[in-house]
Amino acid sequence: MNEHGQGVARIVSDEGDGAYTITQQWWNPASSGYDDAVWPAGLEQAEARDFLGRGGGQEDQLVRFWTQEAKGGHREVLIDLGGPPGVFPAKILTCPSAGTYTAREQVRTGEGTLGDKSGAETITIRNLSELSGGASTSAVPTGEIVLVTAVGADYWFDRPTNALYKA
Repeated sequence: MNEHGQGVARIVSDEGDGAYTITQQWWNPASSGYDDAVWPAGLEQAEARDFLGRGGGQEDQLVRFWTQEAKGGHREVLIDLGGPPGVFPAKILTCPSAGTYTAREQVRTGEGTLGDKSGAETITIRNLSELSGGASTSAVPTGEIVLVTAVGADYWFDRPTNALYKA
């Protein structure tokens, strides 16, 4: 594999377990967009993995990539899907106990609308306001969208139990 450093890539396919096939992208100022790179000058249909082993990357999603030395002396291609860990919208699915909820990551589906992210797993999230204030179970209604922050392996949101959010 050539030394391709780092840059922008497009996910061609999700191979499962955090593995992907990607094609490097080159900025085209004439179209103000990205074009597929062509081997050998760029990575084309290259094997890559998300550096945190995350699944759920979407076909045609643009991601950051870089190469690094791997154990055994070969170079590997890593990508960063973005999203978790970080901050992302999620929809409340259930509330199995006070302050603890199950949720699913949301993505933009149109102007001002969100929908379930394709391939997103159900995650457990915790409401800081409830855990610190001792509120009752299900203070946040099922179906409500909250902004979630990943902290290590845990997911948190902070919605005061007395807040009334209206669409």
